[in-house]
Amino acid sequence: MPQADASSSTSRRAVLSQLAAMPLVGSIAAFIPAAQALGEADATLLGHIARAIETHRVMNDRTHKSTDEEYLALLDEFDSHLDNLAEIRAVTPAGLEAKACLIQLYLPSYFHAFEVDERSPEIRLLFSFIQDATFFAQRNAV
Repeated sequence: MPQADASSSTSRRAVLSQLAAMPLVGSIAAFIPAAQALGEADATLLGHIARAIETHRVMNDRTHKSTDEEYLALLDEFDSHLDNLAEIRAVTPAGLEAKACLIQLYLPSYFHAFEVDERSPEIRLLFSFIQDATFFAQRNAV
């Protein structure tokens, strides 16, 4: 997993704080507990997404209150959640929707603000989603 460095923490902090106001977080968070309570097949995936959202929320709540070291630790934790999500295949519409919403929430601003490589957790998550969508479409083809 790539480690965040202090030189980019201020600009990344600014970008991530802008994401806190986006409405998608609420929409993802709203259906995750219900899906998990029903024993949804994607409960593990949804749990990882919920933890990523919570870490992201904490990062944004503490944007101007934390030291660079504290912020970088949260950033590493968030990246770790994304890395874990890249390894989990969505197998239900709810899982696919949750992963898609997280991607729509996080990646566009990241792409605009930072140079990324294929090994970054964010890009791995995107590729994982594309694989999930392909698998889901093939599995449900008539």
